[in-house]
Amino acid sequence: MNIYVSAPHSVLDTITFGNMKSNPKRYCLECGKILHGRSDKKFCNDICRSAYANKRYKTTHSEIFRIHRILLRNHHLLEEYLQNGFSQISVRELYLRGFNFDYFTSIHTKSCRHIEIFCFDIRYIILDNDVKIWR
Repeated sequence: MNIYVSAPHSVLDTITFGNMKSNPKRYCLECGKILHGRSDKKFCNDICRSAYANKRYKTTHSEIFRIHRILLRNHHLLEEYLQNGFSQISVRELYLRGFNFDYFTSIHTKSCRHIEIFCFDIRYIILDNDVKIWR
């Protein structure tokens, strides 16, 4: 025997059976844990969010970091010679200490004979086998 219960239409409208859409599981982009909460959430916590951003930034800026390290190394070497009272060094000595002549921050032509090369705030001129440096 079947029993049928009828209810006014408005009462049936107010009854909710949870979310009727199927929600696929979402995973943290960094660690892969299941996400709970907001539907647009991408990370499980701030640590994962930061780690993901740092990895992404590092891969997109790796060439910039590499060039910056070379420039800093060049500047450090020139600074060291200036602090020790040297104003002229051999090209060979700079090269052997790791100076990379292919990288500099700017270049200025003063005359037909001399081109001033800058590594940040330190200038140098290459004269035959020597490098003259000053601020």
